[in-house]
Amino acid sequence: MERLETVMTKAKESGLSADKIFSFFKGGEKLNRSVRLTKEEFLSGLEKLGDNVFVLTSKELDELVEKFDTDGDGMISLDEFRTYCLFQIPSLAWRAERQRMEKSGEMELLKARLSSRLSELSRFVVPCGDEFCSTSKLFWRTQANIRIHMFYCEPMDIITIQLCLENAREEMSPIYVRKKDCMISKTELDDAVTTAVQTSDTRTDEEKDEIGKKTELDFYAKYLISRIQLKESRIVAPTSGTPLGIKASYSEPSYVPFLSKLSGKLCLKN
Repeated sequence: MERLETVMTKAKESGLSADKIFSFFKGGEKLNRSVRLTKEEFLSGLEKLGDNVFVLTSKELDELVEKFDTDGDGMISLDEFRTYCLFQIPSLAWRAERQRMEKSGEMELLKARLSSRLSELSRFVVPCGDEFCSTSKLFWRTQANIRIHMFYCEPMDIITIQLCLENAREEMSPIYVRKKDCMISKTELDDAVTTAVQTSDTRTDEEKDEIGKKTELDFYAKYLISRIQLKESRIVAPTSGTPLGIKASYSEPSYVPFLSKLSGKLCLKN
């Protein structure tokens, strides 16, 4: 990541705009909002800009692209590229560009296009994935006992949190969170996975991989549960056409869940 930020900052300081850099990655192709960078184009462009070889494994390249790819289609759009450079690269050059766009009104247009893209994708119903957490949490202030279920959709990297009042049939509006947007401690997660694998009876690499995935999801579950809060209000149905196609019914005034801030990135939640 440090090398990426260095390369992108040098390109910006040389006078190149985000559009020019993106066009360079596409071989000078005329830009429009439908143009996307593939993973291979992205890596090749970084090598040319940095005048050096970016030695990345397939997994590392996937993780790098995911940092830009807010709509989860596996590629990088011009708007996604602009957004990452403006908000995630801590350099004076990119900060100055962001301030210029905020003053000119361009930033509001950029945010609107990103929101429109996510809304467009939300019309497609996809499975919410396998359930990996089922537990309860008592909120002492409101004396509400909430049943919590979590599901993980790996293709979209979205965790669905479904909650309901204990001993009640009505469900609350689901909360959607991109797993990559959770600001967890990578060191603590790695330590938890290593300990789980070492203390298990697993023998094959496949068994170790399964233990690692389960431990990782358990780690995220604890992180999210600690950030669930309640506010007394009316349960409302989520916006029509939610990413996972789940609907919630209206109910009498009760408790609506929400998450405390996870990160500064875009994430899908109610």
